[in-house]
Amino acid sequence: MRVVVSEHENKILTERLEILEKQRKKKNLLVYGLEIPEGSDFISFASSTLPRFLKIEIRADQISNIYQENIFRKARELKNSGIAIAHYLTFNERSDYEILKKYEEAYKGDSKTIYFIRGRFLHMNGTMYSAEELRDLESNEETDRTKVGNNHLGSEQGV
Repeated sequence: MRVVVSEHENKILTERLEILEKQRKKKNLLVYGLEIPEGSDFISFASSTLPRFLKIEIRADQISNIYQENIFRKARELKNSGIAIAHYLTFNERSDYEILKKYEEAYKGDSKTIYFIRGRFLHMNGTMYSAEELRDLESNEETDRTKVGNNHLGSEQGV
């Protein structure tokens, strides 16, 4: 009985920790594809480099929520530049996204399957799948990767 209570408490504390981490880092931006010269700090480098790609003016002292929103609005202009901007993701969000991407990648080239990731869900042929659901399917010892799509994700091909 005590173990069950401890597992429940652990789950609650883990969820609270993730919420705190997300709140603490919600102003953080992740920038992929830019190589920062050795000895440079990111703020001054980003405030001098990003405006060129995004075609907006940003001073180092202006990187705030308002400017982050502008950066995300203009981030589409980075397409095919090798640079990407994203919000900070917690460890759990990153691991969820990785499994969603794994399944999305498995269906690339399948013209019969309509799929995309929105939020923390993989949408396939009108049905939403959470990362937790996909993990549960994978952890089932009877289900190998070739059976997942056929038996559990509707009419889609196996992953």
